[in-house]
Amino acid sequence: MPDGQVFFGPDGRTIISSSDQGVVDASTGARVVPPDSGMDRPVALSSAGVLADYHSDSGKLRLRNSRTLRQEGEASIGGAPVAFSPDGRLLAVPDAADQIQLWDVATNRPLGLPLAGIPPEADSLGISSLYSLAFTRDGSTVLAVDGHSRLRTHVIAPGKIKDAFCAQFGALSPADWKAHIHELPYQNSCRTI
Repeated sequence: MPDGQVFFGPDGRTIISSSDQGVVDASTGARVVPPDSGMDRPVALSSAGVLADYHSDSGKLRLRNSRTLRQEGEASIGGAPVAFSPDGRLLAVPDAADQIQLWDVATNRPLGLPLAGIPPEADSLGISSLYSLAFTRDGSTVLAVDGHSRLRTHVIAPGKIKDAFCAQFGALSPADWKAHIHELPYQNSCRTI
């Protein structure tokens, strides 16, 4: 992402610039919050008003309040790109192995194991093969595109994962249930109501 990136705040009334302008009232042009010299490279803004600011020297993504520019959290990542879910609750970031780690923005903690990214390419420069990350409009799927324009999709919504599993494999038999989910009594896992 180039320096000097500009975002319109979720309220539609503010403009958030990188370290050169700070937060500006779009209707008057008045500076509401002065620039923060601690900002490096803003790369994404959530619908909830969280600004993701990538610091390449430390490999950290600082999560800032877009109204005040104050830091509210931090995540270790492998680099850009990053993407917020449509509701602003999740953040998808690459790790050092080009896998995709989901973060809970409210708790500032990773969620589960990383999703497989794009298979690594023989790249003598060591550049991340992830070119772009995005969530679908309903937030149920993470999309990843590499530098060769290959798309990988990761369904993350539990209901959609269950539906895909049931469509491909059908319900677990009582024996399979007992072997894999022995702590709970058997139930038809693919039953629809």
